[in-house]
Amino acid sequence: MIKSKKRIILFGLVLLLTLFSFWGINGYYTAKADTAPCSETNVSETEVSPRLFTTLNLGIGGAEGAVRGNVTNTFTLGFSTVRVYVELYSSYTYQESYTAMTLESRSYIEDLNIGKTIETRASTGGETKYWMARARYRVNSSDWAEKVTSLWLFDGDGNVIR
Repeated sequence: MIKSKKRIILFGLVLLLTLFSFWGINGYYTAKADTAPCSETNVSETEVSPRLFTTLNLGIGGAEGAVRGNVTNTFTLGFSTVRVYVELYSSYTYQESYTAMTLESRSYIEDLNIGKTIETRASTGGETKYWMARARYRVNSSDWAEKVTSLWLFDGDGNVIR
């Protein structure tokens, strides 16, 4: 009876170690996107792996004749290097994708630490245009990923019209 319990416990431990090893080798990723008012965060990106958990928020807003895009590292679990580009694109006409728009501004940071924000700004030039923010990021040596906000219409003063 005691030998049977030991065998069951040993089998369970071997099974758990095998599962954790498989999980650690392969990892997994999930992502979600949220929509919020322009003055708040517009896109939330979550990347998960067994060794790291990072939450980056991408936002777009405007004021005083300028539009800004920003990325904030709201949470990171574990040691990591989070490389981030944040970009602003504009267009006089409605566009489905940033690829059909003009790149107005770009900022880069080699390591966006928890609680820190990177921002890029561009002048509206006093003109009403459509704007979109884009974030490209890389956590440690994982593949580059990206998120974009929805399209927003700002007037020449940087106020949202949409």
